[in-house]
Parts: sequence; structure tokens; C-alpha cells
Amino acid sequence: MNNHYVDDAVFFLKNAAIAVDEKTTDEQIVFAVLSFALGMEKLLKGILFDVNPVYVYKVPDFKNTVSLLYKEKMLPNVLKNQEISSDPDGDVLTFKLSLLRAKAISETTEKHTSLLFSLSNYRDIIVHNTLNLLESAKLRKLILGNFYPMILDYCKELGIRPDKIFAANEIKMADVSAKNQDSPEGRIKLKIAAHLKRWEQLKNMSGYIEKKSRRTDYIKTIRNRNLFFKITECPACKNDSLMKVEVDLEEFDDRLLPVGAFVSGLNCQYCKFTVDDYDEIDYLKLNEHLVPEDIGQESE
Repeated sequence: MNNHYVDDAVFFLKNAAIAVDEKTTDEQIVFAVLSFALGMEKLLKGILFDVNPVYVYKVPDFKNTVSLLYKEKMLPNVLKNQEISSDPDGDVLTFKLSLLRAKAISETTEKHTSLLFSLSNYRDIIVHNTLNLLESAKLRKLILGNFYPMILDYCKELGIRPDKIFAANEIKMADVSAKNQDSPEGRIKLKIAAHLKRWEQLKNMSGYIEKKSRRTDYIKTIRNRNLFFKITECPACKNDSLMKVEVDLEEFDDRLLPVGAFVSGLNCQYCKFTVDDYDEIDYLKLNEHLVPEDIGQESE
């Protein structure tokens, strides 16, 4: 069975690749980010499709998908068969649900989880909200600095020839990407050193630790269907820090249910260490701290 999702992904990613140029305007970057997001949503579905075509559908059971995928093999009296839906649901996964499933079987997806989560959010803003909510500097970094290395990772993992996406511009794109790299490793090391010094200065203040402990305990009780906070060790001072976790909701039978979660930031009340950029979240592997039981506790 042909995997047209990968073909579609290449189509959109080729359009985004054109924007990997220092001369690209902020307006062009917005269109490039949208093409990047559409291409990645298709590619994630393509990864799932290669494992099993039914995995791209919201309702993947036999009764629903057999006629969607294998209509040409159906017998003439199929409508009399109660094991086959007469009105199959052809809805496929959203970007974030595709991401949640693909990261279980794709090392590249696992590596770039927060980048892809942010890309999905940018796509939603472009499509559903006003463009003034976008931060042009972050969008430029996404296209000029992150597009090329991440797509190259996927090409290696999936056996896609890079020239199908980069055309004859790969050398130029690699050069542009290198110039726009801002290593999360370097930033994190500097942050840790600075905030560790801050902790050494603050920890001996009378009542400071008790105050920050109470504040941490309070914040971790904040929980609703869209977000919650989870305790993890602070990379700097090693006290309890708080990961902010956004919950992805999907509609099933007219009900919104939590299907997955993504770390969108980290904050330590003790030393003020803070992380909210997707590359820093991925570098610290914060999403690996989440377990399935976390979202199962969300309030209705």
C-alpha cells in the first residue's frame, strides 16, 4: 500500500525549505512555518502508516477502517455484515495525537518532541488566532536554525533522500543553520552555574527554604483539564522544581478527553532556574519524566 502521507510531507517540507535563507522576510517565515507544520503532521502520520495504516485513524478498529482502507476487496453483500460500519468515521489524528503516537516508535520524534509540540502550537495560532501572538524571533530560529538539522534526522531515520526536500540547496542550508545555532547545552550550563550561585546566596536567609517549600507545594496542587504541574529535581540547586505540563484533549463521543501531555516549561521556586524554550526542554529530556498515569488524574 502506497504511503501518500510521506509524499505529501515532502511536498510541504520542500516549500518550507526554500525559506532557509538569511534574506527571508518575517512575512515569508510565517508561511514557511505553516508549511513546516503541515509537512511534519503528514510525516508523523506517514510513520504511523508504515507500521499499520489503521493507526492514522481516530477510530482504528476493524469495523470502522476495513472499508476505508480495503474497499476494493469488499464483497457485494458487505452492507449486511454487522461487523462492518455502514458509515465509517474517516477522521484522522490531529498533529499532537500523531506526535504522541509517533514518539513511541520514532527516535527522531522522541528527540524533537518539544520542538514539534511548539510547531503544532504555532500552526494553531496561524490558523485560528491573530498573527500578533507570534514571536518573530522564535519563528526565524525555528526555520533558519532548527528546520535543516531536524529534517536531516528524519531523512536518515526514514530513508528519504535529502535532495527530495532540500533540492540543490543543502550546502547553503547547512551553512545558514550553523550560523543560527544557539546551543541549548551552552545556555543550560550557564544557567545552572548562575542559579546555583543564587541558591548559595539565598538558602541561608531566615525562613527562605520554608517559604519556597510552601509555594512549591501550593503550585503543584494547581490542576485542571488543560494543565498540571509535576515535581522534578531542579537541574541547578537539586531542590524540587515544577514542570508545567499541558494536556492534549481530543473529542470522543461528544466528550473532551485527555490523550497525552507535553512539558512546556520548568520553574524552580528555590533558585529561580527557569526553562521554557523547546530546545532546552528537549535537551534536558523533561518529557521523559512524564508517565501515562499523569494524565489519567486530570479533573473533568
